[in-house]
Amino acid sequence: MKTILYLASVAVVFSLSFQSACAQNPPASPSVGPVVGQPWTNSLGVKFVPAGTDGVLFSVWDVRVKDFKAFVDATNYDATAKMVSLDSDGWKQRGDTWKSPGFAQTDDCPVVGVNWYDAKAFCVWLTKKEQAEGKLGANQLYRLPTDAEWSTAVGLKESSRGSPKSKNRGFWGVYPWGSQWPPPKGGGNYAGIEARDAKWPSKDLTIAGYDDGYPRTSPVGSFTAYAYGLYDMGGNVWQWCEDPYYAEAALHDVKVQRGCSWGNYNWDYIFSSGRNYIPANNRVTRFGMRVVVVVDGKADQEAAMALAKARDACVERTAQREAEAKAQPAPANTVVVVNATDMSGQRGGAVENKVAAKRGAVGLVFSTWNTVGHWIEWTFTVPADGYYNLTVCYCCQDNVGERIITINGEEQEPFAPLLLTVTGGWSNSRDNWRLGTAVNPTTDKPLLLKLKQGANVIRLNNSNGNGANLNYIAITSPDVAITRELLASKAPPGVPSPPQPEKKP
Repeated sequence: MKTILYLASVAVVFSLSFQSACAQNPPASPSVGPVVGQPWTNSLGVKFVPAGTDGVLFSVWDVRVKDFKAFVDATNYDATAKMVSLDSDGWKQRGDTWKSPGFAQTDDCPVVGVNWYDAKAFCVWLTKKEQAEGKLGANQLYRLPTDAEWSTAVGLKESSRGSPKSKNRGFWGVYPWGSQWPPPKGGGNYAGIEARDAKWPSKDLTIAGYDDGYPRTSPVGSFTAYAYGLYDMGGNVWQWCEDPYYAEAALHDVKVQRGCSWGNYNWDYIFSSGRNYIPANNRVTRFGMRVVVVVDGKADQEAAMALAKARDACVERTAQREAEAKAQPAPANTVVVVNATDMSGQRGGAVENKVAAKRGAVGLVFSTWNTVGHWIEWTFTVPADGYYNLTVCYCCQDNVGERIITINGEEQEPFAPLLLTVTGGWSNSRDNWRLGTAVNPTTDKPLLLKLKQGANVIRLNNSNGNGANLNYIAITSPDVAITRELLASKAPPGVPSPPQPEKKP
């Protein structure tokens, strides 16, 4: 079940908006247009390549100053108001614009100081231009990458479920170049020691021991290309994505950005899975854009509409759960913790190593839960009927795990599995344990799970085969502020593995 639920309605909007924009002037049939899975070069001389998402080609670099200038010259579009730029006194509006951002740029540097609406307008213009020229077909278009597409393009195997907020820094310690810190030579355009010039605030840090040679932006393609041959998927400028950062509809004007910029130096901010969340109308000299071309816009639209329908169904179920939870709240301050080894059943595999020799663990743990379809059950006793939250203490090193939640034989929200994001290790030499709470992807709030008074059987089913170590599982009432200290204080030591029979000589 690989349904991409999150904010499919956004995809519907941009697909329909492009078709509406071009309806009055039907485009010519493409003479040399993009083909699924094949590299292609557009009218601006920008190369596009497949980057892991069917039917979509990624620009190999950010939109350049000369590309954006061509758009402005053709349309008289004004993208100059209220841009924030950097000087020794910090980030302020100074009258700088994308044309003159407060530092030197060449035509091949990425355009900066563009907001989300500017980026969308650029995509509409380029779509209409190339459709009229016969370079794109009626169902082909430019847009910003989705957050999920961007993750795939940078080489992450993220879950298809959840909002960008729920996935922020979900691959701990993973950079476009690997796990080395500071970045290797040529790793990307970040705030190395070269950034500390007369305009760099004295209170701001830089990356110790790293010098990329560019105090501000660099010409696109100046650094190492990583996954799929894409440049600047880390550093140079933040790149706008189509998606809102938050799941809540009231916050949909806050958009997600990916990739970091020349102004970033925090080691944990530069992760490939790192996100920035910015109001759509903000213009800052760290913000730029990258575009994709949708080769089959009809299929793109149909998929988006199907996902929007699935999301709407989830919203309806969420409203029903919230109403029932309000009418019959779970008893306050309920905290029930079970050690992971105290399982009441499993099938489809067998976990191993019920040991206590993991750094930071409370009692016993288990490992090797890494087979698709391997489910494990635990029995929880709660004081009354009601809606509760589910949290696990886990660790994993490489890929995000998904666990489908079933309670008393009934699968809970189909589009809200428990997501186990990467914690950076297996807690062998250091404490990599992290709390993971099941989250509703339409609200970014803990998922409400219906339990009955007395004993309940909770099953977690490995739906994607990615491994995890588990220490304990907790059921709590929604009013409880969950911390590791609280749950660890109530966690039992666990059940050791049965003794192995002695081998006969």
